[in-house]
Amino acid sequence: MPKLVPPPEPTIDLWALIAHHLRFLRLQKGKSQANVGAVINASVASVSRIERGEEMLDEKQAALLDKEWDTGGLFGFLIYHATRSHNSAWREQCLHLEASAHFLRVYEALVVPGVFQTPEYARALILSGRYASRADEMVADRMKRAAIFRRDPPPEVWAILSENALGWPIGGPEVMRGQLEHLLDLARFDTVGIRVVPRSSGASPAMDGSFMIMTLGAGDTVFSDSPGGGRLVSEPAEVRGYLGRYERIGSRALSGPDSLALIHRYLENIE
Repeated sequence: MPKLVPPPEPTIDLWALIAHHLRFLRLQKGKSQANVGAVINASVASVSRIERGEEMLDEKQAALLDKEWDTGGLFGFLIYHATRSHNSAWREQCLHLEASAHFLRVYEALVVPGVFQTPEYARALILSGRYASRADEMVADRMKRAAIFRRDPPPEVWAILSENALGWPIGGPEVMRGQLEHLLDLARFDTVGIRVVPRSSGASPAMDGSFMIMTLGAGDTVFSDSPGGGRLVSEPAEVRGYLGRYERIGSRALSGPDSLALIHRYLENIE
């Protein structure tokens, strides 16, 4: 028999607690993953991923489980709070999803997106913040994220960034020169798209903060950034809101060629 992979430690966060309770109640009731899949309209593989904490139960699935198993609304209440609370384990979960995704849509409001950062740029950012004492560890972790570009096949990565990210002198001239050159190098990949929202576009949804939409086989999950952390969003209606917001931001961005030309101009003006 294949080894039973345990659910994540339930004390990590609410999503881990949901995964734990799903596995616990399923086994307690003598049900298989196929039985659960039939209730929530999901494949056995999808149920397995939910129990491992690699995919998130959504509100409709939670309601179906609560009705089938007469839980008193347990899963619905857990989903309600999980989708609205700050996620203490956001970093580990987000990195796992990002590494597994086949399509990433990124919007970054202030700086170069993490997956595009050079070690020097990343270090300068980290040293300026509250985690300066962990700079070596965090730079190494951030550089591991770039492994997605070496996957076979690599994911598609579409990034929209603010013009502010090009002109803000993070780390000084040499660091910025290396970072902008790296952006231009990445843009040569067929699977990478980089567009810039110019300051001249004025007020827009781009000012509401950074986020990343990660597409896996089971659908889309959003990581929404916030100071010191963030939250993961999988509820379909909320995900659709982020997809719409990404499109609206994109409508304010320069075309691909014009964006690269703007990056070139900033690179040439570094003194």
